[in-house]
Amino acid sequence: MRLTTLSAKAKDLCQRLIVGQDVAGSAPRRWIQGECRSMGDLDAPDVSPHLQKAVAALRDRPVLFKYCIEEVATARHNALFQRFIAALTRGGPGGMPRPIEMHAHDSKRYVNDMLAWVHQALADEREFVVALFGADGGREGAGLLPPPGGGSGELHTLQSSSAQHGES
Repeated sequence: MRLTTLSAKAKDLCQRLIVGQDVAGSAPRRWIQGECRSMGDLDAPDVSPHLQKAVAALRDRPVLFKYCIEEVATARHNALFQRFIAALTRGGPGGMPRPIEMHAHDSKRYVNDMLAWVHQALADEREFVVALFGADGGREGAGLLPPPGGGSGELHTLQSSSAQHGES
């Protein structure tokens, strides 16, 4: 009977420790999320050493690190979407470059300008992700990003597979 009481108390203590760790781990996650949201208006935000340390601290907690990655991705997605709409409709700061929609009558130029904007935005986002999470995304042997300049990313593999099977 005494063993049952000790077992119940041990379980209770373990549950309290788990809750305490979750609360302690969620504070850096919320701070990281706020920092990333505040960088939303910047094309190529600088990653502070404090932000890098906070992300590194969460790497030991896979669940919290996953939430962190998802929240950073959501914040950056929203910021990127807003900047794309601004580039389409308002153009750059001070009107230069001009809004992409100014060339809607010339379909080649219109699409080219959009693709050029997307290309530059993706390069900036890649630099941000590498600066924040490192080239390997915090996971040994499994990188978040393919090597710059192509490499053997998943999209490349899917395209090659489609071409081999005669799909387009």
